[in-house]
Amino acid sequence: MPIISSCYKSRLRERKINFFRLGALSILAFSTSSMAFEVGVHTHFRWYPNDPDKYLELVKRYGFTSYRADFPWSGLEQQKGQYVVTGNMQKADQAFNDGQTKFGLNGLLVLAYGNKLYDPSGYPTTPEAINAFANYAYWTASKYKGKIKYYEIWNEWTNSTAIKPKPPKPPAPEVFVALVKATAAAVKKADPDAIIMTGSANPTGTRDPSWVDKIVKLGVLNYVDGLSIHPYSYGNDSYAVRAPEGNLSVVDQFEAKLAKAAGRSVPIYITEIGVPTYEGKGGLSKDLAAQYIVKYTFLAKSRPYIKGVWWYDLLDDGDNPKINEHRFGLLTRDGQPKPSMLAFSKVADIARSYTVEKYQTLPGGKISIALKGNNQHAMLFWQEKPIAQPSNGISSTLRSFINSNTAPQQQKAMPLKEVQGNSATPDGDVPVMMRSTSPINSPW
Repeated sequence: MPIISSCYKSRLRERKINFFRLGALSILAFSTSSMAFEVGVHTHFRWYPNDPDKYLELVKRYGFTSYRADFPWSGLEQQKGQYVVTGNMQKADQAFNDGQTKFGLNGLLVLAYGNKLYDPSGYPTTPEAINAFANYAYWTASKYKGKIKYYEIWNEWTNSTAIKPKPPKPPAPEVFVALVKATAAAVKKADPDAIIMTGSANPTGTRDPSWVDKIVKLGVLNYVDGLSIHPYSYGNDSYAVRAPEGNLSVVDQFEAKLAKAAGRSVPIYITEIGVPTYEGKGGLSKDLAAQYIVKYTFLAKSRPYIKGVWWYDLLDDGDNPKINEHRFGLLTRDGQPKPSMLAFSKVADIARSYTVEKYQTLPGGKISIALKGNNQHAMLFWQEKPIAQPSNGISSTLRSFINSNTAPQQQKAMPLKEVQGNSATPDGDVPVMMRSTSPINSPW
């Protein structure tokens, strides 16, 4: 579930400093080696009305390589020591069984949430509860061995997601690391090939980076294969950080600090990120959300330390346009594709299988990403739109919308422009995707 950061005070000039942290450069260009990059989507199989295979087919059809879903401990172990798949857990079970075997999708299973049988706080904090959580993880990983590629230990510990009643603060970092240590060992024992991650922190806020510092010092990276993050920023106080370019520059800074503390590069998995098309703070129009998803996916792919992005989420979760949680879907409630899904599907083959050859940013926010795949070439480019920070509570951009009686959530834009050939004219902040059988030169 998304966290809206409201206190991060990064400014556009700070973002440029972070972006060029390797030196005082006016041009950033680098090549990346071939790597597996997951493009996934979060799902709520347990709550969807239809057969899970219908939704897995949609995930596959629109070009994703992976799906993410939770498998709550309390729904599985309702009597101590007994693991029974009942109720809506059966839908998740079917999805986990069918995702790889029927659709060739890599599953990401979230091991999470408490169990009142062991700890009424909602968190496993006692040795008995931590051991019981690890046992649930072992049973789960044994059941889905060869069918689930990734396991994520817990979901948004610092935000107390799904903990009711929500406590004033979560248990200490020491408790979290003890839980991760025991659980990771259990998963690896059941499935040595499983890729394990943990964290699900938001680096664009002020609280979570400090928490990550603490768990890293306690050795959490010794037990997992990578760190997961949820860098939601659509409601950030900094308008620069709300943009895909600004968001990822903050992630760059976070990763640099993490690598320094760990003494090595740490794989990062963005297991949740999204922008809501709702009528509220930070909400975007459907067209602008489509632009965001295309840009963000390829900006993330251009960073070798990022191993995948899972978009939140597959379907809208409600019918109220004024509630953010109801409008994160790439599909509407009845399964109709929004512009974001249509735009992504047009470039999904490049996102999942092409290799980034060169990522370049020039003064004035001119961005180009050159890619290659199987004797084919592609390039995505656009010019970053200048961002006006609010003045007297209202940004100049927002003020213009108000004066023209057009709300931000209604703003029209071209989600994506596609071009065949070696040359194209830039179209402002519209992402342009060129495809060619020969190398493509940057339009800048």
